[in-house]
Amino acid sequence: GEVVHRPLLLPIAPLWIATGAVRRGLFRRQRAPCPVISVGSLAAGGAGKTPVALAIAGRLAARLGDPRTVAVVSRGYRRRPGGRDVRISGDPPDARALGDEAALTARYGVLAVSSPDRMAGVREAVRRGAAVAVLDDGFQQADVAPDLEIVVLDGREPGAGGVIPAGERREALTALGRAHLVWVHHGRLPEAWRRYLAPGAVVVEAGYVATGFVGPDGEAPLDALEGKAVAAFAGIARPAGFFRMLASTGARIGRRRVFPDHHAWTGAGRVALAAWAAGLPLVTTEKDLVRLPGLPNLWALRIASRPVGPDIDALLDRILPRSPP
Repeated sequence: GEVVHRPLLLPIAPLWIATGAVRRGLFRRQRAPCPVISVGSLAAGGAGKTPVALAIAGRLAARLGDPRTVAVVSRGYRRRPGGRDVRISGDPPDARALGDEAALTARYGVLAVSSPDRMAGVREAVRRGAAVAVLDDGFQQADVAPDLEIVVLDGREPGAGGVIPAGERREALTALGRAHLVWVHHGRLPEAWRRYLAPGAVVVEAGYVATGFVGPDGEAPLDALEGKAVAAFAGIARPAGFFRMLASTGARIGRRRVFPDHHAWTGAGRVALAAWAAGLPLVTTEKDLVRLPGLPNLWALRIASRPVGPDIDALLDRILPRSPP
């Protein structure tokens, strides 16, 4: 059976499910002025939603012939100051104003939009030339009716330890019935879960691959730090995979530290981090990189989510406004 993180809290889980069902019932998702693809998860964090959103955005840009016609709309988790205004990525992207995911997305050349009001974000993206929008962490949002729903699962623990507060899962497994595409990292969809899928739903298995580095002077190849001692750190939900992938590039991890997901860096924290590195190159994730602009000798490992199995381009073509000539 499913491993439950906090079994004593299981009796409260149905209340969370009921609250979510009531919330979805109170709002009717509206059609957007462009095709919309939602990328989300059953889990609250750590499934790899943003890499999948970037992978989908890249495929869309290739099929449309122009990355500027693709927008990724995030809710702007922990952006500061608060408010529900729509914010667009600048150059360089500001993680404090946009939120981590939107700032990371902006580094990939597509239009990054940060807005707790997803419909307002999509409308602004269309005003700026977007022909299609990808919602990062959009499975539970109540604003926009997507044309394609993608659910991302971590195959090592697909159930995320049970429903909140017993675990980290936001919904019951029956929510998988809303998905057109299930994207599984690190494993396979449990066979028993297939009964929850809608007829025609597509399942792909995917893995992360390292694609290069972002260094102090810009993009760098995978062997840029080969044989060099580095000080590696990460503030993400599942940091172990980052350290493994970094080691696979040939970098020697002389020091390592783990910080909480979405760690907020203060000025004193930045100084302490540089002192901790003791002259070694600092290497982190791209998600952490956008929160530390201007820190000397800072590198980030670039990763991508690569699916195997059924071809998903047919799903994308079905909703695109027009195929490229």
